[in-house]
Amino acid sequence: EIPPSMYEEFCIPDLKYIAAEVKRRRPHALLSVFPKDGEISAFNDSDYDVVGISWTSSPQEARRQCPDKTLQGNLDPFVLYADSSTIKARAERMANEFGFQRYIANLGHGMLPTHPVEGPQAFMEAIVWYPHPVCAQRCLEEGPDTRPRHICTIVAERL
Repeated sequence: EIPPSMYEEFCIPDLKYIAAEVKRRRPHALLSVFPKDGEISAFNDSDYDVVGISWTSSPQEARRQCPDKTLQGNLDPFVLYADSSTIKARAERMANEFGFQRYIANLGHGMLPTHPVEGPQAFMEAIVWYPHPVCAQRCLEEGPDTRPRHICTIVAERL
């Protein structure tokens, strides 16, 4: 970890340059940046499509700082050690706080080698079966077995 002033001076300009160059060479490439606990508002005017949000950030503050970006995150990875009902409740709360627009549900940092299989499984189930209004309408039209495919389609449509 480095102090915020050094991050702003040495990292942000290079990260923005990398995104600009990739987009110049491959305009349709989708790019994500994960500024773990770093300043995220600096990326709102960047060429990144998605900004990863740390588990230490609030969804409301992240939306305020990056209103023009798709946000990804931010469940605390340690929640995956909890029982499945707690994991599902926290995942649903997270999705509610971020909203349905321009959002990718994910952890707010990486997996740990000691995570039990049941933790990530409960998280994925909570998100896949989360009552998204667009997805619910498509499931009514095409059947509930199509729900996981709709989740991916909705994410792609919003990027």
